[in-house]
Amino acid sequence: MLILSQTRTVTHDGNDAIITPRRNARKIIARRNAADGTLRVTVPYGISMAQALPIIERLAGQLNRIPAPSTTGFFREGMDIPCHGITFRITRQKFKPGAVLLCKNATDIDISVGADLDIGSQETTMAINRALIKAAHHLAPQLLLPRARALAEALNLHPAGWDIGHGKRTLGTCHSNRTITLSCLLVFLPLHLRDYIVHHELAHLSEMNHSDRFHRLCDAYCQGREKELSRELKNHKWAILR
Repeated sequence: MLILSQTRTVTHDGNDAIITPRRNARKIIARRNAADGTLRVTVPYGISMAQALPIIERLAGQLNRIPAPSTTGFFREGMDIPCHGITFRITRQKFKPGAVLLCKNATDIDISVGADLDIGSQETTMAINRALIKAAHHLAPQLLLPRARALAEALNLHPAGWDIGHGKRTLGTCHSNRTITLSCLLVFLPLHLRDYIVHHELAHLSEMNHSDRFHRLCDAYCQGREKELSRELKNHKWAILR
């Protein structure tokens, strides 16, 4: 019997599905990645493939009946993407007309699209998206970690360390060794939602699950706003494709 204990890629109806087991997952959740159309599935750690596959197939069928959102025209020339601590700006350049370049200024970063590229095409849209995520990963240590450490210190909590990751759906993780990983995509969230994710992971230092005790603790860290912030995060309109 195949037990799911690490990330695996399986093929369903000719398409790849990436299955990721998580120790704190209570049910199987499937999402279609807006950027590349890949099916990404979170399952409880230790579930068997035989148990998971029928549910994954049912969820995939439901997702396939939902029209995929168009990525065409997601970005436009002159577009500003203001984030707490930095602003990204979509510009044009002729230096490398077939490329998308990053250019850091004093207070912002230009995502400069080559003059030969159709800025509204899906291919260029994905290139801009990759450039934004690359820039966010570079900036994340200075934009996220000082604030995260300050929030932990205010609660007299002491993680073993802090890391920056690339998670698109999993925006934060508290590992069993008490290290907390924050996704670089938090750069694109307003400050109060960044804080919510940090508080969520700090609560996992005491409760490595999503039990009632965990939620009471997280709610206390969030000054009674955990449910409100969780709903806001779920409904947040992202400035990037994820």
